Amino acid sequence: MGLTRFPHGISSFGVPVFGSGFGWKKESTTYFVDGTDGGDQNNGKSPDWAFATVQQALSTANAYDVIYILENSFSDTDPATYKGTAANHTIAVANTGLAIIGVSHAGQIGYPMTPYLMGMDATETPIFTVNAPLVAIENIHFSGGWANASTATAGIYAPNSTGTTSAVPQALSIYNCSFEDLEGATPQSLTGTGGNGGISIVGTWYVVINHCRFRNCVAGITLISNVSTSVATTMEHCVFYADDDTDVAADISTYCQGTSDILVNDMYFAHRCPAYAAGGPARYVSMVGSEEGLITNCHLGNEATLTTGDNGTGMLAPNGVGWGSNYCFAALMADAG
Repeated sequence: MGLTRFPHGISSFGVPVFGSGFGWKKESTTYFVDGTDGGDQNNGKSPDWAFATVQQALSTANAYDVIYILENSFSDTDPATYKGTAANHTIAVANTGLAIIGVSHAGQIGYPMTPYLMGMDATETPIFTVNAPLVAIENIHFSGGWANASTATAGIYAPNSTGTTSAVPQALSIYNCSFEDLEGATPQSLTGTGGNGGISIVGTWYVVINHCRFRNCVAGITLISNVSTSVATTMEHCVFYADDDTDVAADISTYCQGTSDILVNDMYFAHRCPAYAAGGPARYVSMVGSEEGLITNCHLGNEATLTTGDNGTGMLAPNGVGWGSNYCFAALMADAG
C-alpha cells in the first residue's frame, strides 16, 4: 500500500514505506523511533531497526528527512527515552524541511494514542526548539509532566535566532498535536521576549497551527517579537481546556509590532475566562501592537457576557483586526470598539 497523502501522519494502516527514498525530496531518508523496542545502535531506517530516542533521530537526520515516532509506553518519573537524556530537543538550522510525525493507530490526539514527549529538566527549557524553516510537526503529545509540572517552558518554541525581519523558522506547520501542563513559571511577557506555554513563536512567517488541543497551558499559543514582524500566521480548529482558569494567562497571545495577516478561526475555549493569579493578559485572545487580521467563528464555552474588540473583555485586539461570528455561551458576541 502506498502512502498517497503526506504529511498529516500515519493513523490507521501502519507504515507502508521503509528505509530511504521517501520524503519531501528524492534524496530524503525516513527514520523510525521506538522507545519500547528500538535501540540507538540501530540505523533507524525501518521499524525493526528503529532508534530508541528522538534525539538520536534528530542527530542523524539531514534536511528534508522524515522521522516517524511510534506509539510509546512511558513513565512519568523517567521520561528520558523520549525527552532525551541530556536536554530537550533542538531542530537545527541545517534540518530544513524536516518532518516529525507521530504514528497513531487510532488517529486521535493526546494520551494514550499518540507519542508522548515530556519536558522534565531541572531548568525550564522548551521540549522542541525549532531553528529550521519548512519544519512539519504532527500527531505528537507534549507534556510538562504530571508530577513535575512547570519544568517545561514550552512544548514547541520557534525563536527568531537571527534577530532579523525575515526570521529563520519560516513556514512552520504544527498539525494534530496536543499540549498539556505546560504552565511555566510566569505567563508570556508582553515585551517581546521569552516563550512559554503550548506553542511559542518569535516573529516567524507563514506559520500554520491546525487541529491542536491545549490543556492547562499558561498560554496556548503565543506569537511575540520585539525584533521582527510576523506575517501570515494561521491558527484554526483548536480546543483549549483548563482545570483552573487561574492557571491560564491567555489562550492566544500576540505582541508583534507591524504584524499582518493573522487568522484565528474556529477555536473552542472550553474553560472560564483566563485569570492568571500573578497577572498577565487574562483574555482568551489578547493581541497587542499593530496587528492586522481576522478572528472569526470562535466559541467561548463557559462565559455569557464577554465582548470582543479593542476594549473587549473576552477577546482583545486593535482596530486593525476584523471580527465575525464569534459566540459567547451560544450567543453572538458583541464588539467593544
